Amino acid sequence: MEHAIHNDLEKLFLLHYKEWCFLSFSFLKDRDEAEEVVQDVCAKILVRNKTDEILNLKSYIIIAIKNSCLKKIKKQQKFVSLNEADLNYFSADETAVVEDKTSLLHKALEQLPQPSKSIFIRCAIEGEKYQFVADSMNISINTVKYHIKSAYKKMRIEMVEISILLLFLLKNIWG
Repeated sequence: MEHAIHNDLEKLFLLHYKEWCFLSFSFLKDRDEAEEVVQDVCAKILVRNKTDEILNLKSYIIIAIKNSCLKKIKKQQKFVSLNEADLNYFSADETAVVEDKTSLLHKALEQLPQPSKSIFIRCAIEGEKYQFVADSMNISINTVKYHIKSAYKKMRIEMVEISILLLFLLKNIWG
């Protein structure tokens, strides 16, 4: 049965490779990354032990490609920051507003008590997984969740105006 799945996957791969690469490219806008995602998805299916549970292999691959692309985009967006050219897009007044709000955000972050502050920075800003933080700090995952929730609550109180700023910036950037 496993050999049949491998043969089916090989046939589908050869028949639909370009189509799947175009699908991936429509998300990533990079040919090499698009091909890499398609190849990774198919390789993972080959390595997977439970391939006989897949009812519709082609649909499964298409969904896996979309999900992989979305994960890759999300991961890339965590590292996107404003550079000098982006700041020049805004007028001097808008830049001052951004700087003021950023300063308020940093002040609110500094007011968080430890360990809420360090847990918040690791999970919300640096993107570490709750379980990884819990394990590295020798605390339970529920304790990590408590500190994250507490930090967000305190930050929300301090930063009520930040949502208005974000709406303003988004309107100017994409409006």
